[in-house]
Amino acid sequence: MNSIYTDLSSYINSLNSRRMLLLYRDGEELAFLKKWIQEQAYTNTENAVTDSNPENDSLSDMVKKCVRCGNVENKKSGFGSGENGIMILLNTPAGISRSEREKLNTDSKELLAKMLGAINIDLKKCYITNLIKCEAENSFKRPGLMLKNCELILQREIKEYHPRIVIVMGDDLPVKKMINEKKDINWHRIEHPLILLKKPELKKSAWITLQKIENIIGK
Repeated sequence: MNSIYTDLSSYINSLNSRRMLLLYRDGEELAFLKKWIQEQAYTNTENAVTDSNPENDSLSDMVKKCVRCGNVENKKSGFGSGENGIMILLNTPAGISRSEREKLNTDSKELLAKMLGAINIDLKKCYITNLIKCEAENSFKRPGLMLKNCELILQREIKEYHPRIVIVMGDDLPVKKMINEKKDINWHRIEHPLILLKKPELKKSAWITLQKIENIIGK
């Protein structure tokens, strides 16, 4: 590492404030700061996670205790009984602002229940969880890094609920490796309800996938 950047990272580490304002002179320094913040946040919290024994914690406690992403807002634990063997895995679209998500939140939930109800799936009997379990205060935090931090919890959720079917609502690219590894699960992808609300023309494709799921359930 360039000696200037070595001095800069040492100086930042010496500061006590977690809400400090970092200034930069050019694009190169901005790129360094973004990369450093991402890596440092993960490194500084690694010991806090590994020192605990997550196998002894409930899923809810795992989410509450996790500090891998540093300062976060709105930690979201999974919910629902999962007794019907169906897991709903929500991957919130990155292109929709927080204010718009909040505005469409009620309509999104109602649409999800309506979609599943159309093929006689009781939402309360599913297990519903988010791919990323929280929202980061740090605007530099990349979704990819956050997903990596959440992977342990998702693995535990699958182990605990043993879903027969997982419906990924949103982009399923982040879980492609898991899909390929867990061949005993029927994986399906449908657009996230927020996207379907904004682009009703995609509902036809979603309905076709729902009918395929209905056929699998009926077997």
